[in-house]
Amino acid sequence: MPKPKLKTVKKDPKKLTHDDEVYVDHNSEFIEFIMHKNNLSQHKAMKLYELGWNSFEGGFSSNKYSNFSDFYSEIFSWKHGNSKDTYHETYKFHAPIDFFRMLSYKAYTSPRDVEVYKKISEFLYEVAERDGNITLVDYGAGLAHITLTLAKILKFRGVELEIVFVDIDRFMFKEFLKFICEKYGHRFKFIDIDSNNPYPKIPKFDFLQIKDVFEHVHSPKKILNNIMKSSKDDSIISATTDDERPEMMHVTTDLKCIRDGLEENNFISSGKSWFLRGEIYMRSDRWDRYENKYGLLR
Repeated sequence: MPKPKLKTVKKDPKKLTHDDEVYVDHNSEFIEFIMHKNNLSQHKAMKLYELGWNSFEGGFSSNKYSNFSDFYSEIFSWKHGNSKDTYHETYKFHAPIDFFRMLSYKAYTSPRDVEVYKKISEFLYEVAERDGNITLVDYGAGLAHITLTLAKILKFRGVELEIVFVDIDRFMFKEFLKFICEKYGHRFKFIDIDSNNPYPKIPKFDFLQIKDVFEHVHSPKKILNNIMKSSKDDSIISATTDDERPEMMHVTTDLKCIRDGLEENNFISSGKSWFLRGEIYMRSDRWDRYENKYGLLR
């Protein structure tokens, strides 16, 4: 399993490299979380985590864990399926499986990912200098690796910010995100999505991350319309908008309506997002102003 690092070092964000500890490592964060919640020593917490990780060759990021997750989904699909009436409860049911899979996600996989963090954080830093504070929204947050990493970088530069996590109410996700935000002194709040309020109002945002969400919902255009109501003139949206392959929880595989909807609202792609998945969108009239300074992503 990955060797956790429990020490955090503040460094100049302008000199960050892809191995700096400013980037979120949820494996080590979770071991701290176990220590805190269960009053365990670091050694005992690590042993407990290793017990779970080593149950699957390659850990929670492995094909074996993915196969186990697929098996789990199939076995209980009679009760927890992807119909419009049940999928909110299905995601709650799958929360423990999804949690450990997401725990293994990385905040970056290449020097290019690091460059994206640097450019986006520089842009948001300039917005913060003008407006005084910024709001980061993670829609369908999961464990919010990218948004939390951006928040750490900006926090190190003294930017006042708030993180808004918008997601289905899953207790263990909330508890872990709360622990991380309190550890780093982030202002934060949760906005719950449920069958009674599937499109909750969100605050005006400077940056919004929506990764692997649109294909998982029956009415993705309604989510986009909801987001558009809260976008500022200088908002950045990082979104996965490519068509997806059919699988159990992919209920809308054709996302042309999302790409068209962004264009209708004058949002254009400034290039690929992190991991070369998805796009970074800005309003076309704003991007022209910043392209020479921040244009990296095409």
